[in-house]
Amino acid sequence: GGVQIKADGVKDEKGAVIYATGSPREEKMCDSPLLRNLLNDGMVRQHPFGGVDVCERYHNIVDNSGNFSNTIYAVGEITNGKFLFTSAMDIIVRHAHKCATVLHKHITLGIKRDLVA
Repeated sequence: GGVQIKADGVKDEKGAVIYATGSPREEKMCDSPLLRNLLNDGMVRQHPFGGVDVCERYHNIVDNSGNFSNTIYAVGEITNGKFLFTSAMDIIVRHAHKCATVLHKHITLGIKRDLVA
């Protein structure tokens, strides 16, 4: 299973989606239809200090029920509430490396369960 994307009334499933831009701290100011829909559908929980809530260790997103996803991960400015300072390239690279390591394990070891913090 991948990520279901719905745009202009058409649904499609993709293996991954990369949204590589900055993000406002509040959901109300978000100009990304993808992120806005994930938030509105409860698939992603907004962090109280801004951005989306993620697992600190693995960078997988947290949904409104507090569950960790094993298919949606986030790094960079969109995680500013969890990590506060997210715009320096060395920090983004370190977070992306952690995330990529986990994704690699999922793919190579066939891990089907969700990761937990």
